[in-house]
Amino acid sequence: MNRRDDNYYDDRLQDIKLDEITSSERNKDVLQKFHHGDPNLTNLLVDMRREGDSDDESDDEDEIIFTTDYELGTDDLGWLGFDIGRSEHLIKLNLFDLPYHPAELHNEQMDALTRGISHIRSIVELIIDHDIRDVGFRNMCNFVGENNNLRSLDLMHVKPENESAQHFALMLEQRQSKSLQRLALQDNDLGDEEIEAIATALSRQASLEELVLMENDFGRLGCVALGTH
Repeated sequence: MNRRDDNYYDDRLQDIKLDEITSSERNKDVLQKFHHGDPNLTNLLVDMRREGDSDDESDDEDEIIFTTDYELGTDDLGWLGFDIGRSEHLIKLNLFDLPYHPAELHNEQMDALTRGISHIRSIVELIIDHDIRDVGFRNMCNFVGENNNLRSLDLMHVKPENESAQHFALMLEQRQSKSLQRLALQDNDLGDEEIEAIATALSRQASLEELVLMENDFGRLGCVALGTH
């Protein structure tokens, strides 16, 4: 996998042509807002445009939409992640649906996108309803461990490897902030071992009010661990 490091974006920031990395004027405008540090960009939805879809605005007046094109490469998600990671104002981020590229490129895009997101510290609510692959899940581990403002986290349909799920539990356990109120890990193929580790970690999160674990693969041992902790 051809992994871009953070220097890739820093070195090109002054010369990047937004027309070349976005598929629409609206997406270009979103990146411009990030580049200029727009304090009104606090709520972002990233979704995928399908044939026949319109460019209607969101019903949520505070929500700004970045709509990716299904066609390969028309929106560079690495630049989007980089810009998100530099934001000091973004509070809510929803990655609802993204294009599925061939495996190697999809992993590269998810790595670049989620690595950028992992740097942001202003996020209060993060929803990822998309298979960001194991590499993306690993990047989110650092986000969970270091974002002290996070109150609500949904990571769905990712299906991480066991090692990544265990690392996620470790980051949960090491969180200094007790701000987390909701955690949803739906449809991630989490088994008893992973659930036991997560349950232990969550015992330190006294503020947690809602835990969603539907469509996983744990059984009695996982249930016992959740009930014990």
